[in-house]
Amino acid sequence: MELRLGGVDDMIRRLVDVRRWAAGNNKMSQQVVSEWEIRQLCAGAKEVFMRQPNLLELDAPINICGDVHGQYRDLLRMFKECGFPHQQNNNNKHLFLGDYVDRGEQSIETACLLLAYKVRYPEHFFLLRGNHEVASVNRIYGFYDECKRRYSVRLWRAFTDCFNCLPVAALVDDRILCVHGGISPHLRSLDQIRELPRPSDVPDSGLRTLACSATSYGRTPPSLVSEDGLPTKKGESPTPSAPTCSTSSYEATTSTYSAGRIRWFRTDTSSSQIEDSSPSSPRQITAESLTMMEQ
Repeated sequence: MELRLGGVDDMIRRLVDVRRWAAGNNKMSQQVVSEWEIRQLCAGAKEVFMRQPNLLELDAPINICGDVHGQYRDLLRMFKECGFPHQQNNNNKHLFLGDYVDRGEQSIETACLLLAYKVRYPEHFFLLRGNHEVASVNRIYGFYDECKRRYSVRLWRAFTDCFNCLPVAALVDDRILCVHGGISPHLRSLDQIRELPRPSDVPDSGLRTLACSATSYGRTPPSLVSEDGLPTKKGESPTPSAPTCSTSSYEATTSTYSAGRIRWFRTDTSSSQIEDSSPSSPRQITAESLTMMEQ
């Protein structure tokens, strides 16, 4: 199906306008977007995801954002800092690394706005899959209950069908490999990521599971590594051997749930600089100091 862009623009306008009347309201009770519209949006986003590869190859500069977890007002504040896509004339690129739903109180609005931006700006707005974009996980951690309470179980199934089509990795300037969870010890070639089937649920083990839900790859103290080389602490871990896919590797914990705020970075590999652009602590940092940032 093809969504009318005018309809998507109107949906974005309503979702962004939520900040005006919900600034002091901790819980969202009003339906800003109808269930029919959201189901149409999920179907349209699914088609966009399936037209693009499982391994996105992107160019810098680009804004890279970590977990959102239903923190909708924080998401709006982040866009206020770095620019709303619909106010940027498509010039500002964004990459989100997954975990859009669960835990927070506004997962539906969060998912809707991100999907709407993806449909509206498919070549400038990119979403990866996290472990909370998996039915067996968000069935437990809040998203299912939010859909059931505010709309219906049928809407949760529509989101599930859409999430099953999300790509799992992005390569920025052929130098920075971005995934939600980490690099699998089974990964020997980027072609393995390209060839992962979609749509698909995430299995209990294997390459897709580790790309979506393992801990992040980076420089980790030996005390955090088990005997088989796998991580023992969420947010910090190596793999037994990293694939030869880039000239540099960067690691950062970007979880809004653990850090207390959404973390996002703007990277430009031509200058070897990555800017920590979290609203509460903007600063310039080099790639070498990235892993030393305050968690």
